[in-house]
Order: sequence, then C-alpha cells, then structure tokens
Amino acid sequence: WEGNGFTSVRVLDVIHLEIDPSARSFDDHAATLKYKYRYQLSRYRNALDPERYETVTLTDFLPYLDELYPLYLDVSRRASEYTAPPYPAAYFHIVKHHFGDDAVITAIRRRDNGRFLGFMLVLYAKESCVHQYIGFDRIDELYLWYNLTVGAIDEAIRRRVFRINMGVTHAVSKHKFGAHSEATSMLVKSIR
Repeated sequence: WEGNGFTSVRVLDVIHLEIDPSARSFDDHAATLKYKYRYQLSRYRNALDPERYETVTLTDFLPYLDELYPLYLDVSRRASEYTAPPYPAAYFHIVKHHFGDDAVITAIRRRDNGRFLGFMLVLYAKESCVHQYIGFDRIDELYLWYNLTVGAIDEAIRRRVFRINMGVTHAVSKHKFGAHSEATSMLVKSIR
C-alpha cells in the first residue's frame, strides 16, 4: 500500500465489550469487574430510583420518535469528542425498516408521566450488537448515559448476545464496563 501512495492513519479506537456467556444479567457481568468499577456502577445505578424511573426496551419505537429524536439532537449538539452532523429522523425509520425487531431502543422514562429522559438505539445481529446512537436529557445526578448503557447491556445478555460494539467515543467510561479499545487505522491517499 505504501508503494501505491497510501498512508496509514490512526483513527478513533473502536470499543468492544465481551461478556462471559455464563452471565444471565448485568449483575452477573458486573460481578466480574474490578471493585472500583463495580462500586462506581452501583452508585450510578442507585441514582435512578426504580419507584420514579423505569428502563424499558422498545422494539416498536417509531411511535415515540417525535419525543426521542430531540434528545438525540441535544446530545449531538453537546458532542465534543467526536462531532458530525446529526442524522435526520428518517434515518431511524430506515433502520427500523431494514433491521425489523433487531433494531431496538433501550429507554429510561419517568413512571409518573411516561416522559422519556433518554434512549440508546441498539442494532442486533446473530451473535453481536452495536450501540449506535444515544440521546438524553442533561440530568447529571441521574447518570443517564451510564444507566442507558447498563440497560442496553442487560438486554443484550437477556437476548444471549455477548459481543457488543460500543462505538468510538468515551473509551475511559466504557472501560468501566469491562470493555477494551481496539486500535483502528485507515489508508489515505492524497490526490492532487
């Protein structure tokens, strides 16, 4: 490739989580993590009072898209580590059409009025899944990003899927879940 004018360029690492197939829930997976990560994740999870909030998996998420999509736009506007123009709402319709029941949303909503506070779009394949897009209100004391990730991992384990592609951002936070970063490069050729 070098002889053809290409240069290898390091890009953002891809973050993968491999879960032991004996796990039956997120709690089983969490038990395998370092103590400091178990402690932090427990603190984050305890911030989400189950009397006031619920984590749900929505297979049929399109009826809620008008409420969910603005959360995605807010996260896109706040992004600092990796920025790109947000996908249009139509993207979520296309994904649902192509993936069917293998495109789900893990969401956190209030129990009193059903208002969504955040969501994560997850795409499933036979043996793996991808945490694709996320949107959430900025309510720091609820640790919504962490709790959405917990919910998505728990759903993957429930589906007996143990390989998760967690994307390219927030590697340090994702390592708390036991994930590892994989160096990724691409070949670039300058054309003049």
